[in-house]
Amino acid sequence: MNKAIIVGYLGKDPEIRNAGSSKVCSFSVATNESWKDKDGNKQEKTEWHNIEFWDRQAEVIHERFKKGDRIIIEGKLETQTWDDKEDGKKRYKTIVRGLHFEFDGGGKREDSGGGGSGGSRGGQSQGRNEDF
Repeated sequence: MNKAIIVGYLGKDPEIRNAGSSKVCSFSVATNESWKDKDGNKQEKTEWHNIEFWDRQAEVIHERFKKGDRIIIEGKLETQTWDDKEDGKKRYKTIVRGLHFEFDGGGKREDSGGGGSGGSRGGQSQGRNEDF
């Protein structure tokens, strides 16, 4: 089974582009983890995830989400490969190919990493989830 669930904050505004007759929306999502080390000191780690959605979902995300918004994503891991034009080496990138998403009523990220100011954006009521 290939399944990924990501709950995090958009690192920048989603970008949309044409891919043949389809549309694809790409963006990054930050997830955070914190724990106490053996000495009792708080440690934190941020992971960045590359996300892609296609077609109608791509359009909805592009229209409704901005940098700092919190999102819940269900998808699958996919590795993309290509040959680098400059050095001819094969390159790899792992993405989460989004299958479903929900607006998370948690609003925007409040610290400087997410670029948000707290609360939810206009047009989205807190606690309201939409599934596409």
